[in-house]
Amino acid sequence: MPIDAPLSVRAAEEGRRDSAREAAAQYLATRAEARRDTRVEEAKASAAARPTVAERAAENPRLPKGRLVDVLV
Repeated sequence: MPIDAPLSVRAAEEGRRDSAREAAAQYLATRAEARRDTRVEEAKASAAARPTVAERAAENPRLPKGRLVDVLV
């Protein structure tokens, strides 16, 4: 049965390729999620470091005190 041996080898190689593709896809997805999480945390830290609209208005000497208008676009 010389034909059976190459067919079984081919099936085993195909199984290994499929497993390798699945592992690579999972690895890339995990790395992408980690990068996304890092960017989200950096954006949160950046937003927390910036003054709010109310704080900027309070620091602006040209605006009348006591009247604060917050406009969302």
